[in-house]
Amino acid sequence: MGFEYLNARVRGWRSRLLKKADYDLLLAVPTIADLSDKLRSTPYAAHIDAARSVLGKQPEADIIEKGLKTGLQKSIENLWKNIPPKSEGYFTAVLSYWDVYNLKTLLRGADKGVQPEEIFNLLLPGGALDEGALMELSQARDSRSIAEFLETWGSPYAGPIRDNLEQYMKDKDLMSVELALDRFLYNHGLNAIVGKGADVLVIRALIRDRIDLTNIATLMKLSGERVLAADLYFIKGGLRLSEEAFKTLVNVKKMAGLLKGLAENLSDFKWRETVSSIDPEEGHLLPGRLEGLAMNNLWRAAVTEPLGIALPVYFVHEKIREMRNLRAIAFGAAYRVPEYEMRKHVIYV
Repeated sequence: MGFEYLNARVRGWRSRLLKKADYDLLLAVPTIADLSDKLRSTPYAAHIDAARSVLGKQPEADIIEKGLKTGLQKSIENLWKNIPPKSEGYFTAVLSYWDVYNLKTLLRGADKGVQPEEIFNLLLPGGALDEGALMELSQARDSRSIAEFLETWGSPYAGPIRDNLEQYMKDKDLMSVELALDRFLYNHGLNAIVGKGADVLVIRALIRDRIDLTNIATLMKLSGERVLAADLYFIKGGLRLSEEAFKTLVNVKKMAGLLKGLAENLSDFKWRETVSSIDPEEGHLLPGRLEGLAMNNLWRAAVTEPLGIALPVYFVHEKIREMRNLRAIAFGAAYRVPEYEMRKHVIYV
């Protein structure tokens, strides 16, 4: 069985994704209660009602969050039910990204002493770690406890965390642990997904895009720091940013200089153009904009190969992007963030 049946289902599911007009209505609401009311006219209505029946009189923001998570989980479950068996490994490679995303969020939360429920509300249930596992991990008191949980479950992510705990304890900086998880994820994906078929090329291209995005995000985190061993921070395998350019840019002190250097050194014209369009005062918006370009590449592959893996993979990213958008809107409604400011954080499909 190929992707004919699944991709027909995905086209139907995509028709229910929120459009720009929907976001415009949601962004205009003045309060979190009004947002909840507006969401009743979206596909999330049933999930939010179910969340309200479970959470009762808890804050409306928590009810919306649980409804959004349930909606994402149901979408992922529906995909898994219909994936051709021979392609399950490809989807595992794609969804593993969200396991690592969640683990890094958990590590940061534990490092800063954030309350378990606050950490849990930041997680995205898109990978192999289900809601129960994420709930248990959010209760961990520190990074070592997270590694121990994972080791008990036989998770391959225990090793990268455990092997870098000593460096973390010495530096009091999680970056070494986070990059170890990223390296493990990307190296495993590139080593596991091999061959010359169209679906293989799609997944490998996506992994390489992720590597470029991670290296750029690392440069932004290190901006203003004095870095002596740049090679410890660079992840090989990307196509747009060379290791030589990374080593040159890693010690650039100011965001304006870093953006200028990226615009001069990235090998992709559209990525350079996007970097050049970013105001240094809003440099934090760059990763989201570049991720949008990476998703455009995935969409082009879906159009070129309509019966291939690209369409369902693209749909996964659309659903996660939709959840992120709605989370941002909910945050803005809860804390009365001006609409013009919130629009900067919403990425349209």
